[in-house]
Amino acid sequence: VSSHGKISLLRDTNGDGKADKEEIIASGWPSTDVASGGVDATAVTLDKDGNIYFGLLVADYSNPYRLRKRKDLKPEEKIWLAGHDQSAEGDPEEEVSLYDINSVRGTIQKWSPKTKALETIATGIRVPYALAFNRNGDLFVTDQEGETWCPNGNPLDELNHIIPGHNYGFPPRHEKWLPNLVSDPPVVAFGPQHQSSCGFVFNEPKKGQGLFGPKWWEGDAFVAGESRGKIWRVKLVKTPHGYVGKEYIIARLSMLTTDVAISPKGDLYVACHSGLPDWGTGPKGEGKIFKISYTDPKAPQPVAAWPQWTSRYSNSITTDVRVAFAQPVDASITNFTADIRLEYGEFVGAGDRFELLKPPYVAVKRQEASPRQFLKVRAARLENHGRLLVLDTEPIVRAVPHALMIPGVKAPGQPGAGVTVDLEFDLFGAETFFQTRPPLGQLPAAVLPLAVKVADQLGSLETVIPHMGSGYLPHPDLAITESLMQPFGRTPQPWLDSVSRKPGQLRRSARLNLPAEAATVRVRGSERFSLDAINTSQPATQAMDGLFVAELSLPIAPRDLRFSLQTDTGNPALGFTYTLKGDATERPMARQHFLLDWAPTNAPLEIVTLPTPLLTGGDYEQGRELFFGDRLKCATCHRLRGEGGAIGPDLSNLVSRDAASVLRDIKEPSASINPDYVAYNIALHNGSEMTGFIRSQDADSLHLVAADGKET
Repeated sequence: VSSHGKISLLRDTNGDGKADKEEIIASGWPSTDVASGGVDATAVTLDKDGNIYFGLLVADYSNPYRLRKRKDLKPEEKIWLAGHDQSAEGDPEEEVSLYDINSVRGTIQKWSPKTKALETIATGIRVPYALAFNRNGDLFVTDQEGETWCPNGNPLDELNHIIPGHNYGFPPRHEKWLPNLVSDPPVVAFGPQHQSSCGFVFNEPKKGQGLFGPKWWEGDAFVAGESRGKIWRVKLVKTPHGYVGKEYIIARLSMLTTDVAISPKGDLYVACHSGLPDWGTGPKGEGKIFKISYTDPKAPQPVAAWPQWTSRYSNSITTDVRVAFAQPVDASITNFTADIRLEYGEFVGAGDRFELLKPPYVAVKRQEASPRQFLKVRAARLENHGRLLVLDTEPIVRAVPHALMIPGVKAPGQPGAGVTVDLEFDLFGAETFFQTRPPLGQLPAAVLPLAVKVADQLGSLETVIPHMGSGYLPHPDLAITESLMQPFGRTPQPWLDSVSRKPGQLRRSARLNLPAEAATVRVRGSERFSLDAINTSQPATQAMDGLFVAELSLPIAPRDLRFSLQTDTGNPALGFTYTLKGDATERPMARQHFLLDWAPTNAPLEIVTLPTPLLTGGDYEQGRELFFGDRLKCATCHRLRGEGGAIGPDLSNLVSRDAASVLRDIKEPSASINPDYVAYNIALHNGSEMTGFIRSQDADSLHLVAADGKET
């Protein structure tokens, strides 16, 4: 068990099902800057050798660089600065940073039963919630990152693959405070902003745990999102250089969703807390446990949705939207065409109509006010033996998330109207174009779209044009595509499996969408190929391991990347990695690093104007004087941007809160209680009593901070 200041082993020595002995395994790390109450050590797990892994929160989650004005420095902080090439002398109003990347705060720790010692495994963690090893022996953690106030920071919550010695981006690189930091991106980031990724479980049958859902969900992770009551299924694909992931939302709940577990029978159990985000009703609030069961294996489960261009004339592109199912769908689904809803927008997601919980932040208010628009679905048809739904839609005009609501989904012959399925898609991925060799002649461009459409209906492009074909891939690496498309098929295009195995040319193309600090793109293939970009062509050369490798230096403006493969014996595998400036570590290219060639270039959106706040006419200097002055003495307990007391909650993140929620907290302070700051009554042996917050405790002592700031 991980708790404040310690990792404990709880033993049941008399076999009555209740722990009666506590053995403290690890303790002794420095406290956080803020009075984080019971939130300290988290996310404990073990590896196969009995080593214990756990997380420690960052020193200050709202002031990550630990900025202090020189005039407010304590003597020990001045000594620390002197030892880290910073001077405590100078302008008393100037800020200095006390952040130490070598601190154990904001890290993943490993404790060895052999050495009885702690070792830092990874840094750059903000709020680790859950840790778990998958069946490959790889360690993952959910991190509530979401920094909105840090340049270069990730505003989304994360699922990270922990690699010893790596940094995970909190606090992020900063030109002044952390100029040379290199960090790993998350395998999956959960959006839009403010989701609070919490507990998770790998869907891996083993002793005491069954399989939840269909067989092809095996190996996926289920992740709970607290602030908005969500559960995601995360597909994880392991590559030689790390994991590529894709998240699918599978549930929205009306309570704060904190953890998930799978029973021996294969049911998914969900632990929920009551109240509103972020803190709910506090420690005394009533929670619930729900059970979700997979009851109908014959029901058509959606595998993926994607947009696909159908014709291209000059600058005009027409598209349709395709939905792949694991099982055939009843033909009556086409009768519901008029009821299919296709919505798009910067913050659109599947099943948004079910969202009841929304955190009280300005960013969330802007999400709600952001434009949401609809595309008309003109017609629908089934292909590929009823497993592929093709929707004729209005043209896609923005490269933003799209959400589908499809009614009438049921198995063939099943009675009733069927159910409504919600799912979403994006415009990440690559185009593929195949031509056999030797070429039999080039068809006119105007004929190709019609031929492709006919071929799709017949399930094989070869029956129409023996030497041509084009389509969509969710990732240009076919091994990743195959994992994402199972059990529908190896690729979204049935013809690609058969036609592209013949000798010929297979081209994959996409627009690069890499981070600005990316330095190179490296592609490995099992056969010869060339890597082509604007005015650049890099033929692959054979490496010592027998693979063919081509490399492209960045930046290339615009970052427009083309791949061209000459195949002799079939469809060669390709692996895509990139490196960052100043770091030779190869990282796998994720789906979001590839944008479809034809994807629209988004015009800048108008800045969303929020309604006038409830409080107007405020004066910053007057408010500062009241906060830090002797009249109200707010700063006795509370801290703002590193100034003030550490008895109560740090209020630095109030800038991200909306005025209504702040006003509610002032008028109704008990409506939402931060569990870190619950007051305790202590009865002393001499008969007297004390009241305050428990700052820390161990087997021999308990530190209580009273309302006057005095620690006993």
